[in-house]
Amino acid sequence: ILVGVGGTLSFFTLRGLKGSERSLGKMKEFNEVLVASLPVGLIAIDENDTIQVINDAAEKITGLVRNKTIGIDYVQCLPVSLHAMLGDNSNEKGIALETHLGNYILDVSVVPVTPGKGVLGGKVMLIRDLTKVKRLESELQRSERLAVIGKMAAGVAHELRNPLSSIKGLTLLLKSKLASDSDGVEAADTLVREVERLNRSIGELLDYAKPGRLLLEPFQITTILDKTLSLVEPELAIYGVRLAREVEDGLPNVLIDKDKLSQVLLNILLNALQAMEDTEGQRILTVKLHGENDWVLLSIADTGCGIASQNLKKIFDPYFTTKNNGTGLGLALSLKIVEEHGGKLLVSSVVGEKTAFQLKLRAV
Repeated sequence: ILVGVGGTLSFFTLRGLKGSERSLGKMKEFNEVLVASLPVGLIAIDENDTIQVINDAAEKITGLVRNKTIGIDYVQCLPVSLHAMLGDNSNEKGIALETHLGNYILDVSVVPVTPGKGVLGGKVMLIRDLTKVKRLESELQRSERLAVIGKMAAGVAHELRNPLSSIKGLTLLLKSKLASDSDGVEAADTLVREVERLNRSIGELLDYAKPGRLLLEPFQITTILDKTLSLVEPELAIYGVRLAREVEDGLPNVLIDKDKLSQVLLNILLNALQAMEDTEGQRILTVKLHGENDWVLLSIADTGCGIASQNLKKIFDPYFTTKNNGTGLGLALSLKIVEEHGGKLLVSSVVGEKTAFQLKLRAV
């Protein structure tokens, strides 16, 4: 009887243990999936400073590999800025700082794990990627700043137009009273040309400042591209530039204002040609047009002088220019037109090698 009872109890005990093991296994598997799928980076170290947990988000941000990291001292694995935070014991409740790691802007929090009675059981580091948030904040601040500048400049432009018209009228009147061979005639002509140039600059400024009035209609961007390329054919020959054109067939239509978009393309193409004016070697203008998901992408790249990194963030600002005779409104106005279309205008450059603009418009 005792043997039978003991055997029965052993059977149920073993069965209960196996059930508990299965439950623990499921719980462990669930926890691993949960940690791995967290949208924030997580790195956990034990009391011996060895890494015990690192999830997918942390791998992506830090560049570490989980299989080569688990069980290794964090000082040997983590970047200096991060392991310095893990080693900081100045605050018992943990620390939270914003830091940079490569191209990432990170919000990093370190929390000590205390299982009880003040015994340190390790630390957990939480890493949140703020790069996109900071970029959006920067773009919002830039938009607000440019809006204020635009309103102010528009008011100044209106005030300047009236006296400029008076100056031009008086100059023409004085010219009519001078002899045709007088030295003053040439001076008067110069003054008229300068007044007209200022009027054109003021017109560009007003176009930038006022809200856009787009005449949108579904259209094939290939047609606009070919028409614009035909306009710059003489400049291609003058600058000795070879055109490399790659256009995907069967692209969907885009909802655009044909005239406004032609203005954008012409401005970018002329900038590309001018960038290759003083360069040596082969001059190539590469134009690529293709579809990607719900977007139509147009890339215009040159083999010119490139744009310095400190200037790359400023090229869309009004009145920023590196040209001797430029107004600095061409790219600012182009960006404004593209954004009014709900599109994106991106730029990348390598000094002394190339510059590439990418125009993204949503397909319809």
